[in-house]
Amino acid sequence: DLLPRPCAPGREPPGHPAPGPLALRGGGRLRWWHHERCCGWPAGGGEDHRELCSDGLTEGEDENMSIREAEEELFAALKAVNPDTVEDGIVDEAEYLSAKIKIVYLMKEVNGGSAWSLREFLREEAGCATAWNPIARWTEGILSLEEEKDWNEYWMREEETRREKMLKKIGVVNLKKTSGGGSSDRKVIYEAAKENRNFLQHQLELYKPQIIICCGTAQIFADIFLPGREWKCTSRGIWYYVWGGTAIIEFYHPGAHVLHCLLHYGLLDAVREIQKTEGLWRQ
Repeated sequence: DLLPRPCAPGREPPGHPAPGPLALRGGGRLRWWHHERCCGWPAGGGEDHRELCSDGLTEGEDENMSIREAEEELFAALKAVNPDTVEDGIVDEAEYLSAKIKIVYLMKEVNGGSAWSLREFLREEAGCATAWNPIARWTEGILSLEEEKDWNEYWMREEETRREKMLKKIGVVNLKKTSGGGSSDRKVIYEAAKENRNFLQHQLELYKPQIIICCGTAQIFADIFLPGREWKCTSRGIWYYVWGGTAIIEFYHPGAHVLHCLLHYGLLDAVREIQKTEGLWRQ
């Protein structure tokens, strides 16, 4: 598994940390089995502890639930707590699963509105140009790493068509599940991510991404999910951490005040180096 999981509700050993409220729902692919590194329970828990933490779901129920169905279950639980929740996740399940590399962008929050679906907005309307043109270009570049494209092949060329095609191949996960304003408050985002920890964990495990691109969110993600872990650095200064077969990459927000070409090729260079150094997701 990509990240540690909580134990099944009501089946924790004595002294085991209680699961959060979202753990009261489960099913589908969101299984509750245990690993030594989970939720603060000491590694000495062993096989008995893992058995205690199994959820008892049948394999048929587990494997037959689609990502979309599991997302709907997750967000139904979250909306019951906060009706203003903005849904995110996999834009188009079939396109994501068939992509050469499964990419999830880890963002902070949406800008405006309540109780709407970012997934549907990206799938049906291809997002807005300012925020999503760069991500569409990054995605196209990562999915064609073997090609060395000139910037003129990216810049201002069929941007809307590219968004319509490329955004369907990705997942987008916000640390904060309600909207914010024109600029984000790091403390608010951090507290929301802590509160949403179990939920975010289930999302990432469900999507099984091969690359997580942290768009200005790496420090918060590291503090909450990977405290004390030593990250690596590419030869050109991009920090990353590899968990299993997943590369978690520290990067900029797509709206950062940096030349688009520098961001684009900076990310692609980093992905190529990580792929070569770590031997990941060969195409």
